[in-house]
Amino acid sequence: MTLHTPIGARAVVRPLAMAVIVVLAALLFALVGSAGRAAAADCKFVLGFQALHALIPDTVGACVENEQHHPDQGVTLQRTTNGLLVWQKATNHTSFTDGHRTWVLGPLGLQQRLNTEQFDWERDLAVVPVSDPDAPLVFDPLVIRGTLSNGLSYYIRHNEEPIGRAQISLAVKAGSVLETDDQQGLAHFLEHMAFNGTERFAKHEIIEYLESIGSTFGPDLNARTGFDDTLYFFEIPTDDPEITERAFQILSDWAFSIALEPEEVELERGVVLEEWRLSQGFDSRLQQNLLDLLFSDSLYASRAPIGLTEVIENAPVEAQRAYKQPWYTTNMKAVVTEGDVDREEIATNIKQ
Repeated sequence: MTLHTPIGARAVVRPLAMAVIVVLAALLFALVGSAGRAAAADCKFVLGFQALHALIPDTVGACVENEQHHPDQGVTLQRTTNGLLVWQKATNHTSFTDGHRTWVLGPLGLQQRLNTEQFDWERDLAVVPVSDPDAPLVFDPLVIRGTLSNGLSYYIRHNEEPIGRAQISLAVKAGSVLETDDQQGLAHFLEHMAFNGTERFAKHEIIEYLESIGSTFGPDLNARTGFDDTLYFFEIPTDDPEITERAFQILSDWAFSIALEPEEVELERGVVLEEWRLSQGFDSRLQQNLLDLLFSDSLYASRAPIGLTEVIENAPVEAQRAYKQPWYTTNMKAVVTEGDVDREEIATNIKQ
């Protein structure tokens, strides 16, 4: 399993002029996933989007989704079979991008450029002052998100690439910083145990099954533990409904039914201790010095996810259950699916 020990500072975002925002929107909302999809019966272009579509109908393509207004961001978006239409309130320009090129309709008429270029008037626009660092980030409108009645959250995004593949993840908002003094290392240890037996999958059956359908343990099938979260993930082919159903059974077991069999816990101690041994060296000493410098008396300075050897060697199964019980609750978890999937079908799988 991989360990995640982030050290960083808050980044200050500088929103640029309209044209730069259009490029960023094209990258952020990569919409090639809608290519070839039939337009909804009630989907239509209106006002500025209709005018731009009338000028370059074959370039824009058919309507896929009606306008999405984001007044707090001063932007309106509309998906098409070929890309994304964007209207920016600040400059009153309407644009279309296919991910590589951008067409802009404004006072100078219709202009076209590569997304790596800028018009002269774009370069002349002044940079907007630094935004409020506490303002919420713009949320990708192509993501379906929701919360079930039990508190479990989900996020689903369609991507065309890689074709016929999807990554499914379980994110738990609990990591090493929530450990008590005598639990240091148990968040990471528990992550390991998710691959050593659940209610429906004995011992290493999860790994064996996912490898049998094409996932490679490590890059495609793995987990990591950080200070604030634990993430489990794997990749699956999306052309077989039975595989998709099985994948969500695995995710459900990770969320609710990790077995924690005493025999498997004892066998896994050596694996976790070996990870601790391999983590020691110059890098770990440098990181600890940085943590002490950055966080001083905070728990972040004393809760490296790899933990303490005395805890890893001696903590009984009951200690792992004691860590898990208050933090692995449904309101602390989220299912994330991204790939070549039907978003509504995945949402149905999650709700079941």
